[in-house]
Amino acid sequence: ALRGTARAFNIERTGVHHALQWSSSPHDDPMRFMRYRLALYVTWMQGAHEINTEEGLWHMEECYFSHHRFSHAAKEHLKMQQDFSRYVATHQRRGYLRTKVGVLHGRYDGYPCFSHIVWGQSKRRFNPDFDAELSWQMPKLSFFPIDDKSWTTFKHFSHGEPFGLVSGNPRGNLDIVPVEKPIGNYGLLAFFGYNKAEKSDLDEILKAVMNGAELMLSLAHLTDTTDRDDIENYRLHFFEHEIFKYLGFDSLPEFTADSFNGTALPVAENIKADSSEIIMTTDRGRALLIEKKVGDGKIILFNTKYYPANPAIKDLYTAEFEKRADEQNSSEHTAPIGDAEIQTAVYDLENGDCEIYFIAIDWWNAPENVHKAELKVGDSIYSISLPHGIMKKAYVHGDIAVWADSESADILCESNGEFTVSGIGTEQFHIGCCGKVKTLNVDFTSKAQQIIKF
Repeated sequence: ALRGTARAFNIERTGVHHALQWSSSPHDDPMRFMRYRLALYVTWMQGAHEINTEEGLWHMEECYFSHHRFSHAAKEHLKMQQDFSRYVATHQRRGYLRTKVGVLHGRYDGYPCFSHIVWGQSKRRFNPDFDAELSWQMPKLSFFPIDDKSWTTFKHFSHGEPFGLVSGNPRGNLDIVPVEKPIGNYGLLAFFGYNKAEKSDLDEILKAVMNGAELMLSLAHLTDTTDRDDIENYRLHFFEHEIFKYLGFDSLPEFTADSFNGTALPVAENIKADSSEIIMTTDRGRALLIEKKVGDGKIILFNTKYYPANPAIKDLYTAEFEKRADEQNSSEHTAPIGDAEIQTAVYDLENGDCEIYFIAIDWWNAPENVHKAELKVGDSIYSISLPHGIMKKAYVHGDIAVWADSESADILCESNGEFTVSGIGTEQFHIGCCGKVKTLNVDFTSKAQQIIKF
């Protein structure tokens, strides 16, 4: 959410706060130390410029007050912080964080960061399990599949278990983008939660589509209704805007009762769509899922006033979103490949090269557990081992990839097929080219930087 907003409003720096004492317990368990390590590395990987640690490891509050700064718990956390500090001091994060998919944050909505209830509301005022709020869980699970809990603090572990304090991102990265400024290098923009449509916002969205973006939404995201009772009962009002013309309407949507896979839903019966534009129909043969070519981009419309989490369309909306998100990443020349327990980030450099970061996030597994990630470079795929809690970086120039086995090593730049690398003592590097891998042991005892080539 911070990253998408910062990009939209040209804010150069963003920060995160680690609620160290309240996030999980016990505080003196090795798994807890690993969770803190991951929190540091992952937030840096994902573009944070400033990282604040609650209480600065000086003391804990209330029932954790015994963990003062000289306690075992504080000292072990400090070791994680020192490792991270050394990494940041010796490595430069460069380039533009690749994010191909943006979820549009609707006007007057509120992204539920800690639960599925929008802050400032209460169960007495409205239904927290309404479709609009539940829709926010859908992109989160599509991109961060282990993040399946609605509350991520006050978690007390009796043993290791997968829990969504941190997740892998097998589909790459995702930004939450303010609807009034849908700008950035997003190939796919998708609505999920509530949006109060306004002309200026729709104008900006249409401009993004005209310039080549794909837009995915249902008719619910085009309403200007703000009364909560009307929204929950789907009494939605629409206003005239040219987006309806591009969607195939000569007038505002007129709804009729229908069903999809046996579940009732209202659909607009006055929409016009060629058979080549219709992806899915209702049980009665009406257009339900439509793809419209608009300028250089596309609009993928669910022809119903239901929000995505409504049971009538939830599975179909999820499948279409994941399919189109996957297409965005598969079109890239260079891309990391990992499962739900591996987090990655790709930074595109101005010279056309890129740097890719990998880290295994399965803190609940034994330390000797080693994951395998993959790196796609053109038609070649390379395997990269990920030891417990160790972040690895790969540097890609054209069809050549270089990566190291340790965090102390780094790949600095490429020139005429040669790569400048740095490290401490003897470091092991791997160079991949045209599907073949060459492994080199490089000695840095006499010189901090060395040159390697395939």
